[in-house]
Parts: sequence; C-alpha cells; structure tokens
Amino acid sequence: MRKSILFLWFGASVLAAHLGGLTHTEAQERCLVTNPIGGPLEVSLAPNGRIIGVVPNGTLVKVIDRSTQKGKDWVYVELIATQIRLGWVFREFLNCDHGLKDAQQAANREQPIDGYAFDYRDESSETVSGLEECISSCQAAAGCRAYVFFKSKKFCRLMTRSDATLVPNSDAVSGYRTPAVNLP
Repeated sequence: MRKSILFLWFGASVLAAHLGGLTHTEAQERCLVTNPIGGPLEVSLAPNGRIIGVVPNGTLVKVIDRSTQKGKDWVYVELIATQIRLGWVFREFLNCDHGLKDAQQAANREQPIDGYAFDYRDESSETVSGLEECISSCQAAAGCRAYVFFKSKKFCRLMTRSDATLVPNSDAVSGYRTPAVNLP
C-alpha cells in the first residue's frame, strides 16, 4: 500500500512537470535581476505584454510562475524584500545560480534607483535634508514599503502601497525598504 501511494505521488509530480506546472521548489526560486544592458529590467502585465514598470539590476526577486511565449521564457516575480508582486520579466535577465546566503546579502545591498519615481497616488511628502534622511524615514515608518526622494525640492515620499510601479523621472531617486535579514 505504501509503495502504491508513493508511486501515485511520484506519477502525479512527473505529470504536473510535464504539463508545465511548477513544483513548490521551482516556484520559490530566488534570483537576482541581471539585465546585461545595465539599465532596469522592464516588467510586463503579461508575458510579452504591455510594460507596466521596471525593476533595477541587483534586485532580489522570487519566481512565482513561468510561461513561454514566442519561444522566449518569461517568469512572474515578486520582490523578496517586500513581497510586492511585480509582474512578468524576461527569464534570461535573471541570475538564479547563487546560494541563499548570497541572496540574503544582496537583499541588504539594494541600491537606490536614480532617475525613476514610483507612480504617485495621494502619498504625502515631507521636506528632508537629503536622500539618506528619506531612506531612514522609510526604514523607521511602520507602513513604508518604498520611498521616492525628489532632488530639486528635497521632498521625501513614503510609499505604503504594494502596487506602485517605477516611471522615469530625472529628478527622482527611488528605492525599496530593505528589512533586516538574519544570516545563518
């Protein structure tokens, strides 16, 4: 009886993999954005679909789903640092060949994104002395998920929404709140 149950489970797993389903391990793959062009990676609403934002190089993401469109592999990702679901990105521009410790260290090194601002929807802004104060304000605020610092006006906008997308803005520097990570 035990062998039959094991065989049924194994057979179902093989069938799911053959039909394009993801196993739990594949769905939880952790990757770094590594766009070879050097700029941020475009995020689409659907595989090979309308672009809805960008995610910068060096950002740590988790693969949620996979698809192949026109012979190209696409993955649906979320930010590991904030668990914000982003959308679909071109799989070729992700590096998933690193260990968990490297990935956790990368999450702590996320850099501000110069030249981009999160889409605005009624978030309040406050005057700050500089980018460092804006980042500190986000780290200290309980509901902050990301920030935008406007260079010319020295405004800091703390983002509490999980659906904000990055849009080009030469006066802005944006970034994600980086939680403290305990390394093993």
